[in-house]
Amino acid sequence: METKRLFIGVGFSDEFIKATEIWVKKIKKSADQKETALKWALPTNYHVTLVFLGDTLIDQIPVIEEKMREAARAHSAFKIKVRGIGGFPTVNQARVIYLGVQRSQAILDLQSDLEGKLLTDDKIEHDYVPHLTLARLRNPKSCRDLLSPFGGIDLGKQSVSSIRLYSSILSNGYPIYELISEIKLKPPTPAEDEVIY
Repeated sequence: METKRLFIGVGFSDEFIKATEIWVKKIKKSADQKETALKWALPTNYHVTLVFLGDTLIDQIPVIEEKMREAARAHSAFKIKVRGIGGFPTVNQARVIYLGVQRSQAILDLQSDLEGKLLTDDKIEHDYVPHLTLARLRNPKSCRDLLSPFGGIDLGKQSVSSIRLYSSILSNGYPIYELISEIKLKPPTPAEDEVIY
């Protein structure tokens, strides 16, 4: 039976992606000067992963989509703040460079609900850190000097009004994220819309 490598995430608007360009150019220039070899994420791939499902039988996709709809009916649209830059697992031994996403209660609740519906207990991520991957390093190394000038990155708020099911396909060494389905969250109430996350 055919499988797909699946994950659920939230995407970014074209306006947001455009706003990142100026920062990415500056970081690329600094990385070149410091001879830091980075593999940059395609802007069209920018997302925040909520749940990684991995290799999944394609006949399970309708079941996953129904569980996503259940979660979407229980959660209102919200805003996230994208601010700061860092490295995973640590900035001193980084494999990934990422933009920080504030751990608002709204995104944590949504992520936890999806995990509870879709993953077994042994696969649940207990220290979930929302982030947007910008680049990967060919070899782990300290990126403290590279990233410290960019600690003040602030890309403001991004609206999250839907959750997306993606398939990750490797093409010429780069992952391509194919959108399988997008499911809308509930519209926020006036009171929720005023909350500052």
